[in-house]
Amino acid sequence: AGLSAFASWQAVAQLAALLAAVWYAHRTAPWSLAAVRLRPTLAFAARAFPTGAAILAGIGSWRLGLLVLAAAGPGAAVDAGWYAAAHRVLEAARFLPGAAAAALFPGFARRGATRELALALALGVPCAAAAAALGASPFGGAALTLAFGPAYAGAHGVLRPLLWACPFLSANAFLTFWLIARGHAKLNAALSLVHLFVHAGALALLVPRYGAVGAAWALAAAETALCAALSLAVLRSR
Repeated sequence: AGLSAFASWQAVAQLAALLAAVWYAHRTAPWSLAAVRLRPTLAFAARAFPTGAAILAGIGSWRLGLLVLAAAGPGAAVDAGWYAAAHRVLEAARFLPGAAAAALFPGFARRGATRELALALALGVPCAAAAAALGASPFGGAALTLAFGPAYAGAHGVLRPLLWACPFLSANAFLTFWLIARGHAKLNAALSLVHLFVHAGALALLVPRYGAVGAAWALAAAETALCAALSLAVLRSR
């Protein structure tokens, strides 16, 4: 029931976000269903499908550790709680490189944009690594306990391996947006499965033995594998 409720709330949240986006779009640029033309709409949907599929695969893989721990039963409740708290910290941290990559998207779309990508990686990855080092320090543990309460003090042990993913998360945001901007949306969609498969395999190996810490290392491994695959794809497609 817990797993079903979690999935249901995720679906409700996504539907609410979609309805809000439709409402806002209609308010800022009014349109009607009568004005929609089927053929252009289907053509647009076909072009957008690879990116949409990659987003769905990414969301599914990103939440996979939470789902596995939630399904492990009452005995894993503490592990699931600690992992959820640490996971929220990492989830918040990934928004900054994502926003930066989105802002750089028009530049990535220009011919010969490899310089912009190199500069973004040179600035973004070290900043993410510095933030990860700070989060892994005793200061990070104190901040986590202050934010979630003393019951979550043990979550810092889960956060530390998760923070290994930070530099790769940062690089993946820039590499993903660069591939899409350069017209390689289908390749990016295929590579998103690397994250899903590596994450699922690592969870199956590590969670039964190491619990939440194993789930954290599984996500870090998935981000590392995706970064390697994206880097290779960018080098081959320049």
